[in-house]
Amino acid sequence: MGDGKDATVSGAKIVISMAPKANPAATQRVEAVEGSGAQAGFYEADGTASEVGLWQVMIEITGPQGPGTTSFELMVEPADNVNPLWWGIGAGVVVIFAVGGWWLLRNSQRRPARRTK
Repeated sequence: MGDGKDATVSGAKIVISMAPKANPAATQRVEAVEGSGAQAGFYEADGTASEVGLWQVMIEITGPQGPGTTSFELMVEPADNVNPLWWGIGAGVVVIFAVGGWWLLRNSQRRPARRTK
């Protein structure tokens, strides 16, 4: 038998509570849903982080082997915006490859073979 680190549990009730540390009154609670088929024993829940900063996450589990809880802190970072400079660099690389490909294709056309006597 394994060490239990990769064990799955079916039929459990899992509730996730999460709140920004700066605003504990804004606690969100979501219940995780168990997957089906090949995903049985794995759970998924969707929530939204309404603000950036440090969040407290608490997971409550009630399963066939009894109840349990765990908690951890999570840093929520702001969403990255794509820098327009990267779009320009990407477009430049595409142009360079297109011109280089055209040039190689144009110069790779074989010239007619010369007859030898």
